[in-house]
Amino acid sequence: MYLEITIFLGRLDDSVRPVRLRKVVLGYNFQETKQSMFQFDISLSYKLASVINSYSENKPSLVVSTVLGIIVA
Repeated sequence: MYLEITIFLGRLDDSVRPVRLRKVVLGYNFQETKQSMFQFDISLSYKLASVINSYSENKPSLVVSTVLGIIVA
């Protein structure tokens, strides 16, 4: 018995998605002279709940932080 696996490597545009995605990009300034990376991380952690509440509309959400390398689902 053989299992056939097809792999698609490429980009799909939003027209093929069953549910439309809304992408929101927020930026926060890190002021190296006023705070450490640890303090910046803590400040982002405190802001996370309000950001999710603002944009999720009580639906599952994905938050990606490129600075800290964290993905929260």
